Amino acid sequence: MLSEHLLRHLNDVEQLLCQPINRWEGFDLGVPEGSIGSLCDQILYTSWAASAMGLHTEATPDQRARATKSLLAAIDRLIQRRVWAHWANAAERAGENPDPIATGNIPFAGALATMLGLAAALGVQTAQTPLLTLRWSHDTVYSYTHPQILATLAAQMRVEQGGAIATLDKTTSPSAMALVLWGLRLGAANFDPEQALVGERWIETVREKLALSGPRIAGRGALAATYHIERRRGGLWSNPLEDAVALTLMAPLEPDLVRGLAPRHWTTVSRSNTAESILVLAFSTLLATELNESERATQLSAALEAHPKCNLPLPRALIALTAAGGLAKAL
Repeated sequence: MLSEHLLRHLNDVEQLLCQPINRWEGFDLGVPEGSIGSLCDQILYTSWAASAMGLHTEATPDQRARATKSLLAAIDRLIQRRVWAHWANAAERAGENPDPIATGNIPFAGALATMLGLAAALGVQTAQTPLLTLRWSHDTVYSYTHPQILATLAAQMRVEQGGAIATLDKTTSPSAMALVLWGLRLGAANFDPEQALVGERWIETVREKLALSGPRIAGRGALAATYHIERRRGGLWSNPLEDAVALTLMAPLEPDLVRGLAPRHWTTVSRSNTAESILVLAFSTLLATELNESERATQLSAALEAHPKCNLPLPRALIALTAAGGLAKAL
């Protein structure tokens, strides 16, 4: 049986995700879509916390079933139009197809692929579930199965020499691509193992073109925050939150690479103005946990718990996920 502490987290997650699909009580609807911390991220990491608790060695069959139900409810919530409408509107204005899977909305597509992979890790037969229907308008509907989503993402990665998937502005980010890697890695266990290998070119791009070096000054943290597809190069500057998210997501997948980059991030986190960011603290706490840096994780966790905004939905989800053992439970 889960400890009382984890059971409280499971109760919170279940209450948030399993409310009626047209209700959003407890979510922060004021975060701009397309930014880290958006509604998509809140759903993703809350459901990831649910899966980690369901996969916990001490979870009872009933608790695992509750976690699975919460995750499946989160998938239904993620594909609601309001979650991806901001991107689709921008796509239409640019004359592009507003399909959020097929044309470069990789934060959303990567999140959906990851959540389906988490469901498969909990024993859900995702290849046999009904089509996932994304309804843009009365006569514009997009339908995918889990294998089709993975095949679409893998095909997009094969097109570009660096293994990247472009968004509407011909750029991508390390954190968005890391979610695609997660979706392919989890999916490979159930469908096509070769798809997991597609991400190797992107990892080489991270090593060769996004990993920053030189003096550890403001704006020169661990990773270039953007990668331009046509120019095939990273931006000049990093962002503490982008570093925190990207390194956290990559840590279970590429631990040696992340251990080499993490010291540059820890230097940034130690600066007071950065430490005041609740999301930097929350993701960095999870990162320290993924890297088995227990002393650092304890210190960051104390600062996180004391932060006045620690009860916002995304920090709460990350706190629950850290408490349940972290991202790697699903691997």
